[in-house]
Amino acid sequence: MRRMTGWITVLALALMAQQTYAMGVPQGGGQGGSPYTMIFMVGGLLVVMYFFMIKPEQRRRKEKEELLKRVAPGDKIVTTGGLYGVVKQVKETTVRLQIDDQCRIELAKAAIADVVERGESAAEAK
Repeated sequence: MRRMTGWITVLALALMAQQTYAMGVPQGGGQGGSPYTMIFMVGGLLVVMYFFMIKPEQRRRKEKEELLKRVAPGDKIVTTGGLYGVVKQVKETTVRLQIDDQCRIELAKAAIADVVERGESAAEAK
């Protein structure tokens, strides 16, 4: 998605440059075109950037916050580092994760990438 928004920005700038070049300098030597045209184009570019860059990022952030709120003991998760484990304890900002029979670690909730499978206690709460 980031590549697509980058190309959209480049395309918009190229169109603005093309229009500016096509307008050229009028024969009278004064300024060409209306200043409102440039304001309209910059405003349009900002609107496009908002809907293609800012809005999706806000939606992803909100989904991540909801995911972290719903993490419960028994959930199988994957961390941003690629570790898989089962949540044993949930605290305010951290979770205790059991990776193996004798290996438990505590990590920040922000390090949770995704919930692979909901535990029985989380499934019953739904």
